[in-house]
Amino acid sequence: SQFLLIMSRALVGKNPRVMLSTMNTSQAPAVDGVETWVNTHLDTTYFAEKAQRFATDALISIGIMKVALGSPATEAEDYSNAAGEPFIEQVSLDDFAFDPGCTSLEKAAWIANRFRMPLQEARDLGYFDKKARKLLTASESSLYNEEGDERLSRLMRGQETSREDDFEEMVDLWEIYLRRHQKIVTFMATPGGGVPTSDSKPLKVQEWLGPACGPYHFLCLSCVPDNAMPKGPVADVMPLHEQINKLY
Repeated sequence: SQFLLIMSRALVGKNPRVMLSTMNTSQAPAVDGVETWVNTHLDTTYFAEKAQRFATDALISIGIMKVALGSPATEAEDYSNAAGEPFIEQVSLDDFAFDPGCTSLEKAAWIANRFRMPLQEARDLGYFDKKARKLLTASESSLYNEEGDERLSRLMRGQETSREDDFEEMVDLWEIYLRRHQKIVTFMATPGGGVPTSDSKPLKVQEWLGPACGPYHFLCLSCVPDNAMPKGPVADVMPLHEQINKLY
């Protein structure tokens, strides 16, 4: 705990600040305005807190950050991610999936993340395909992934869970980035929150608007040869932690 606290603060101390300039003096007022907007946006979107979680995740296993322009779906999921505005979101390893045949995340054919949003919001969202949203059904916030392993959220939620735990009915969705096609496809999750199957009907197919690397960014502090998933420094600290406690 002390190692994570010290290292995460050392890696991310506070919000970054940007400084923009231009050689075209007639554009200087516009560039100054953009600089002010970006620095304000970094504060209002809690960039430092999200980046610190990003760094902490990397110390344990891998840091996953999603950077994109907000859509009506992301706005319905989190009202701070306004449609049309850039947002950053730390992605939990429990809600992350990628092409299992790749040896590097930068070469993965597809990368995806799961998110939850109110079921009624999803059904009313004209942004989604009309026929596909009629098939949406409420999802339980499960304590286990589709493969049967425990989700991290189980630590604070006890042994049992049900739809009654949610304030309102929710639905699990997957957003999948297809690297070669440069598209983002949104699906409803299969029962248990699993990745959609080949016969699943997409809620939305859209062109990816952004850099060629896609919306997902990774922080890997210790790579493993020919493996997409890295090893975090905590894996090396744990034996030392256990040995010191045994000595005490």
